Amino acid sequence: MIVYKSPEEIGKMRRAGRIVAGTIERVLAAVQPNITTAELDSVAEEYIREQGATPSFKGYG
Repeated sequence: MIVYKSPEEIGKMRRAGRIVAGTIERVLAAVQPNITTAELDSVAEEYIREQGATPSFKGYG
């Protein structure tokens, strides 16, 4: 069964996709020799929070 998305749901998905794309760009720009994954995690989290979103990868592990 296919569940159709409402225009509001599609808008939320579009916004999330843009935030993910921006996060990837920001992290890629921060990559350099000797940077730790923890530092890259911080770059990602900061950008996501700047966008008014909550990172889903926090609190795992």
